[in-house]
Amino acid sequence: MACHLGKFRKGESTPAEDEYVEAIYARHERGQKRIRAGEIRSDLKVKGSSVTQMLKKLEKKGLVHYDLYGGVELTRKGRSHGLLIKRRHRLAERLLKDVLGYDLASVHDEACKLEHVLNDEVADKISRIIGDVKTCPHGNPIPSKQGEAGKLEAVSLIDIEEGEECTIQAIPEDKEDVQRLIPFNILPGASVKVVEKTPFGTIMVQSCGGTQLALSSDIASKILVKPHGEEKRHGHRHGFGWKLKRG
Repeated sequence: MACHLGKFRKGESTPAEDEYVEAIYARHERGQKRIRAGEIRSDLKVKGSSVTQMLKKLEKKGLVHYDLYGGVELTRKGRSHGLLIKRRHRLAERLLKDVLGYDLASVHDEACKLEHVLNDEVADKISRIIGDVKTCPHGNPIPSKQGEAGKLEAVSLIDIEEGEECTIQAIPEDKEDVQRLIPFNILPGASVKVVEKTPFGTIMVQSCGGTQLALSSDIASKILVKPHGEEKRHGHRHGFGWKLKRG
């Protein structure tokens, strides 16, 4: 699938609008087609009435398809805009962590501030500075200059059965989640084993160092992994896989 950028230019959206587009894009990226207003409210920590007003505004700009009961999804125009925001955001995260020395738990919030002031030229320069890096510090694909969104051949940690081992591909960006995961080395590239899955949704994992950590289903669902010793699984493969065309 191809997305076209041409009519929607910088200045036509506000930082607040960009945050909503980015939040919707993030859920699309992890396989969710229709997003409920309540999920956006939770992700952005805003009031329900604010979400409804913003979604109506984004619909008028042609960025989303919104139905009060059916949820919201990005239009082709919205996807291309979301992809550009994510490229700038994830490049900013890399700059902050790899060049400026910010800790992993802080880069997401700081990048949220930078993404709104970066243009394509600055983003391209950051890309040259950090070199051939394909993912952000959290493990998510950095869209290319040509508009390739990138894919993660991964499944959610909640799809892994007891006793199975896997390699972490991506973790949540939320500061509190990252701070919880860092001490146990639940980070991209690390191997973990699912020790137990409780009836209440909690997942007990063991790191390569032998320490164990109980994860809620909410956090576990945001951790993407690649199972060991298997080429394919029945779980959902994450990533849009569409391309943005500049024009």
